Amino acid sequence: MRRLVILLVLAAALAAPGLASAAPSFVFKGHGWGHGIGMAQYGAYGFAQEGWNHERILAHYYRGTKLGPAPLSSIRVLLASGRRSLEIQSAAQFKVTDATGFSAAIGAGSLRLGTDLALQLENGGTKELTPPVRVQPGKRPLELGKPYRGSIVVTVVDGRLQAVNRVKLEKYLYGVVPGEMPSEWHPEALKTQAVAARSYALASRKTDGSFDVYADTRSQVYGGIRSEEAKTTAAVNATRGQVVLYKGNVAWTYFSASSGGRTAAIQHVWTDSEPVPYLVSVEDPHDDISPYHDWGPVTFTAEQLTAKLGSRLPTGVTALEVKRNDSGRVQSVTAVGTNGEKEISGWDMRMLLGLRSTWFTIEVVGGVEPSARLKASSRRVVFGEQVRLSGVARGTDGVTLELRPPGSGWKTLERLRPGKRGAFSTAFKPSVTTLFRVRAGRTVSVPVRVAVAPKLTLSSRGRRVAGRIEPRRASKIRIQQKSGTAWQTVTTVVAGENGAFRAELKLTPGAYRAWTPPSAGRVAGTSPTVTLAAA
Repeated sequence: MRRLVILLVLAAALAAPGLASAAPSFVFKGHGWGHGIGMAQYGAYGFAQEGWNHERILAHYYRGTKLGPAPLSSIRVLLASGRRSLEIQSAAQFKVTDATGFSAAIGAGSLRLGTDLALQLENGGTKELTPPVRVQPGKRPLELGKPYRGSIVVTVVDGRLQAVNRVKLEKYLYGVVPGEMPSEWHPEALKTQAVAARSYALASRKTDGSFDVYADTRSQVYGGIRSEEAKTTAAVNATRGQVVLYKGNVAWTYFSASSGGRTAAIQHVWTDSEPVPYLVSVEDPHDDISPYHDWGPVTFTAEQLTAKLGSRLPTGVTALEVKRNDSGRVQSVTAVGTNGEKEISGWDMRMLLGLRSTWFTIEVVGGVEPSARLKASSRRVVFGEQVRLSGVARGTDGVTLELRPPGSGWKTLERLRPGKRGAFSTAFKPSVTTLFRVRAGRTVSVPVRVAVAPKLTLSSRGRRVAGRIEPRRASKIRIQQKSGTAWQTVTTVVAGENGAFRAELKLTPGAYRAWTPPSAGRVAGTSPTVTLAAA
């Protein structure tokens, strides 16, 4: 029945006056970002804000599992392969040992190795090392492009050099978790991510060969020391050694950014996968805080679809019929053309078209295709500041600017009057983090998200710091002092209903700021820095 409706809509559009020769366009709209299997990060963040601890959050997403001890305490990460040469550096003396037991101290600086593994000796000679060659740090970390904890093992594979970082599992996670979840998120959400990342690393590790995991998206992105953040490191330490277990084995803890409101069973996304008892479809009620909860519309002409999908489409495609699975995702799409039909999996459609997820709908639109583009003068503003929204809208007389605050649907903000070439510009002061889009007839632009942070002020006098938050409301405010490159919380105060706060502190010379976490539809807020000079 659905397919018949789509074909009738298309036929009516093509029969409309002035559109007899118009080609159809296909408008995709959907929910979520990523495969949607297992934990959804925005949903986990929402549960944490509701007071759930990480154990309860993990049990919700991975049904029938429990937490237990990790079977390994270290891991081998592939940093480089297929290289003709490697340069390993350190700011302090370090050590090289080969398979024969030969050992040499290397002064602070660089160690350069080619495929012959020849080591330049201090007396001017060379020593051909026997692989594997282990490079161990001294008082400072080793660097291979960037600094890493642990040692680096160099081997020769198929005539090329391979470098593997041997590192404690927890220290590996120091460099992984910050890349997977924002460090300013709730501590229980960060703990959830730490356990999921630890479990996934062990479940997915290679059991044969010279390394366990990759340092990129083939496993998890591992940024080494430079990517570490104090709050994510604290989350890793707080969950030290914890993994998700199912019947005694480490679970495959898949995770993605946003589920769209419901996670997916593994077999409903990757159709060649067998069902997994703990990777089932579950409700994800807090995903509505995600900026990717809804996405689209994304519009393709028939020609654009053919360019991207090629022989997967029949000639002269006129309709796309969607078949869904029990997770709400698109299982397959049947493309109808002038020379027959062809079926494409929902996953292939997503990947080839660059869609955010396999949870989407398709609308067929005939006639002249309106166009709408939108950009914002800033993607982040402080409460009370103005953002300018500008763009181009053509192909229709009815152009409107729409907005969607958190937890709300799309609403018309104002009617726009584009110039002769379709350009428009308007200004607005959002009070909360808001999505904006332009509607031109039945076509809408890609939404633009403008994050709004509360306005914070801070001043000091004697042993007292004081400030104010706007909009005025009772809020927890953290007073932080800069330590090196990180900010450390020295005390937490509560602003009153009038937004004012103050604290008595033993102030020492340095930089101070006020900080408040995300809440009430706004992102984290930070005051200007106050610097106290030494007396």
